[in-house]
Amino acid sequence: MPNTLPIDEIAVEEKDRETGYLFRILDTVKGTYDSIHSIIERVTGDLKRAGLADLVDGFETCILEAMENSTRYAYGGDPEATVDFQYYRAEKHIKLSIRDFGAGFDYEAFKRRRIITPEDARSKNFEAYRRYGNNYPNTKGELGLLLIEMFMDSVEYENNTLLMSKNLKPKSSPDNS
Repeated sequence: MPNTLPIDEIAVEEKDRETGYLFRILDTVKGTYDSIHSIIERVTGDLKRAGLADLVDGFETCILEAMENSTRYAYGGDPEATVDFQYYRAEKHIKLSIRDFGAGFDYEAFKRRRIITPEDARSKNFEAYRRYGNNYPNTKGELGLLLIEMFMDSVEYENNTLLMSKNLKPKSSPDNS
């Protein structure tokens, strides 16, 4: 059974409790539509319960893009291949980890050769968009990773694992002046 309980209700080792995570999901899922959307529903449900509904669309997009990229590129489109998924929510940040066991890629080389960067997108560099459009058949996974990089505060890739982190804004206290 998937692990989706608040961390205080999970029998975990003391070192896990010391991390300060309030909620976590650890699961191995197939690359099928139903499996991916089950993970998305569990994460977005936690975000809503935590009062972070404004992050739902961004996390849904990042999870969908990362999981589909793993299925499509690492496993050649095999929806039965499995992906390890981890989600940790703490008071100040949320971390996602998606690991596959298929063909990896060189993320640093990808970032050097890509046509459009997160900075291009944020600054609405339309010349970059035109270049992207002209090279669309040669841009596997580029838009998905671009969306992930634009939403997340940190994105790393190492040993077939995509690590993503989103910093949370401190909750404002009511003004009693």
